[in-house]
Amino acid sequence: MAWASPEEAGCGARDRSSTVTLTMVLAWAVVSAGPPADAWTQALRARARLDFVTARRFLEAVVAAPEDSIPRSRRAAGQLALGETCVQLGDLSCARAAFAAALELDESLTLPVTTPPQAQQLLAEARSSRPRPPAPPPKPVTTALEPTPMLQPATALQPVTALQPAVEAQPTRSWIPVVISGAAAGAFLAVGIAGAFASQAERSKLSAGPLFLDDARAIDRSRLIWAGTSVGAYVGAGICAVVSLVLLLSR
Repeated sequence: MAWASPEEAGCGARDRSSTVTLTMVLAWAVVSAGPPADAWTQALRARARLDFVTARRFLEAVVAAPEDSIPRSRRAAGQLALGETCVQLGDLSCARAAFAAALELDESLTLPVTTPPQAQQLLAEARSSRPRPPAPPPKPVTTALEPTPMLQPATALQPVTALQPAVEAQPTRSWIPVVISGAAAGAFLAVGIAGAFASQAERSKLSAGPLFLDDARAIDRSRLIWAGTSVGAYVGAGICAVVSLVLLLSR
């Protein structure tokens, strides 16, 4: 007595499960289509006992029957079962032809999820290789004819007005010179006032008390310098003020 390995036992169980599932699908197709024929019954029994050679022979007889002898749905289910049976036997060319014929009869056919992956792949290839229906011809585009515009009556000519001479824009003078001269006048005035206060302070030192001759000369010299600076600053402030006034009046 030979013992099967775990892998062989698993494969056999999976094949038996897929075969039993597809056999149930075939049985449903037979019941829904009407009284089962003898070939259908023999094919179901052969697949139930995993006799795929005998099942193939009966399924080929079913799909080869005249068109008016069995319904279209039963013929499509027979082609689908024949394709899966050929996959079990290793005849892939037979499986491809059977799957293509089944989809030709009913494009919505599918295999149970327990079917071997190779059979699922061949069915998917047969479905993708089917010719797509031609696209409908484009609808003719009809365009309405636009009405011809009516001619408008001629309008009277408008009198041409004489062109007015262009007025030259007067250049705008900048305020920058006025601002600069005014700021300079203010600065000179500030220096003049500071020089006057400094000169007055030196004068106060001279009258504060007795001083040495050299100190008195130094203080008097500083007083004269501050006084001269103050006078010069006053003169500069006056000149800048006059310039600012002239620029302001000339705008």
